[in-house]
Amino acid sequence: MSTIAVTTMAFSHSVNEYKTLDIANICSYNGAVGEATVYDRGDEARLLPPDRLSVLGSVFADLERYHQMDKAGMLPEQHATAVVELSRARDLLSLEIAEHAAELEKSQAPVEWGSVSTADWMRHQAKMTSSGAGDCVHLGEQLATLPKTVEAIREGSIGFAHAAIIARYAQAISHSDSAEPFDERPLLRVAQETSPSRLWYHAMHAWHRADSEAVADEQRRDAEERYLRFSDAPDGTVFVKGKFDSAAGATLRTALEPLAKPQGDDDLRCAERRYADAWVCRA
Repeated sequence: MSTIAVTTMAFSHSVNEYKTLDIANICSYNGAVGEATVYDRGDEARLLPPDRLSVLGSVFADLERYHQMDKAGMLPEQHATAVVELSRARDLLSLEIAEHAAELEKSQAPVEWGSVSTADWMRHQAKMTSSGAGDCVHLGEQLATLPKTVEAIREGSIGFAHAAIIARYAQAISHSDSAEPFDERPLLRVAQETSPSRLWYHAMHAWHRADSEAVADEQRRDAEERYLRFSDAPDGTVFVKGKFDSAAGATLRTALEPLAKPQGDDDLRCAERRYADAWVCRA
């Protein structure tokens, strides 16, 4: 199926009553709940917004309409369907961001605007984490080498997080002088069957097998970039920020995890609080 299907969520109906709309056509709701008017391709020129900003405006308007829909009385299955479908929409939007990020990276315009890099500009202007911005840039740069991965995102068989891991692996292999040419299919099969975190471990093992020398070099670089920073607030509060290579991180976890376990059923501390307490106890 070459087009993306989305589920209409007229939540006064059961899950089995949901209709599937083909967004390759132009769709709009009529007044009746759960019904849609589908226009054929002959009407596209008349109905499509004239530019990208208008399209984005329509997307925002539809999201606002969706947000205003009453969620009271929805069944757990309906909430679950919404979470899955909205997550798929998020992944498709992230893919669009990645394409734009790659073009920005090629132009180097963010550097001309005063930022350190495209990812740094995205971190501030798009209000993203460093890792999230980096994922968009890396995936955007690798799109030409990942056609099946992109297709899998559009079909909904993998998420953007899966694709970001595959893209970083592809980049590592493409910069290696000793590794075999990159093939996305083995990682894609794993991505379709497992979580992003498990895919990350699989990709690391695959990279080690394909180019152990490059992995060792990166681990040495990571160790050299290790840091731990303490910042004092005016009231005496201390903020801690750090970065550790995988081996050092494993050492810290091994030392802290036994002390960070819940101390009985009445221990209501969150994991972050338990780790902080364990660090203080260990010191």
